[in-house]
Amino acid sequence: MVPLDEHLSHVREQQMRLLHALAQQREPDDEDLARAALLGRRRAGQGLPVQAVIGAYHVGNRELWDRLRSVRGPGEQLLPDVAALMWRSVQLITARLAEAHAEFTRALHADQLTLRHRFLALLQAEVADEEATQIAHALGFDPVGTFLAVCSHAVASDNDGLSALRSALEALSGTAITVRSGDTIVVIAQDVVESALLSTIARIRPGAVLATGLARPSLAGASRSLRDAQGVLASNGPDPGIRRFEDHWLKAVLSSSHELRALVEPQLDVVRAHPHLAEAVLAFASNDLSATGAARSLGLHPNSTIYRLARWQALTGWDPRSFSGLSISLLACWLA
Repeated sequence: MVPLDEHLSHVREQQMRLLHALAQQREPDDEDLARAALLGRRRAGQGLPVQAVIGAYHVGNRELWDRLRSVRGPGEQLLPDVAALMWRSVQLITARLAEAHAEFTRALHADQLTLRHRFLALLQAEVADEEATQIAHALGFDPVGTFLAVCSHAVASDNDGLSALRSALEALSGTAITVRSGDTIVVIAQDVVESALLSTIARIRPGAVLATGLARPSLAGASRSLRDAQGVLASNGPDPGIRRFEDHWLKAVLSSSHELRALVEPQLDVVRAHPHLAEAVLAFASNDLSATGAARSLGLHPNSTIYRLARWQALTGWDPRSFSGLSISLLACWLA
């Protein structure tokens, strides 16, 4: 994360500044503190945690102190005073370094959060222009690469859990960002193994529904993958688990189609008033158009299921035992 030559240069500079301050019997001056702050900001920008930066600084100071203690002669009597001044200097330097690191990290996180929200807004608007390309680069994405979207319902506790999710995603190989958009948690990923991505999200957000879109290339594909995932999330219930677009595409596409709603709108009140009939239709479709299989899943006699399907046809005019009748019946059940 830090080029070796740069690391050696900064270590040498910090040690020399400390030695000069000790030789002059003074604490770090403004220039010393400014250089420490510059180092803190630099390391924060390179992604090093502050603990690692301060830990490395203490390693150098420990080595320096060991050298000073090993010197024999009249200087030995000065060691107590040198020690007090040295550790006071170390305290001031590390405090300034940590402060600058934290300031830069907060600013960086704020900038990143702004970019993530803007990127999501562009994807939702299906805009793949120069701005979207620049933001994708800034977030670490390849604009022509393959994107995968995952959506889940947000809950109140997500205000605290998002930072944990972001940290967990950053640890994965590849690039993944997470953004809260209204009542939805959105993850956009690239070059991340899907199984690792989903298991990581599930570990941080146990009990959540994870709706995934298709992996699609380019920024336009990212928008479509996001639309896939949002459609799957909206068309499925709250039961936890992974819901993939390739398995739930029909329900996701039909349920999100405003044009198709007019086909069933007049009968939605009827569907809502007879949930047991809708349940029979859904069971019939889920059991390969088998009344016996539907009856078994519902705990009914096959004749009862056949009666309910006939009753459904009488009330709605749609025959669930025909392809067209079943298609529009499913649409009505999902929308209701």
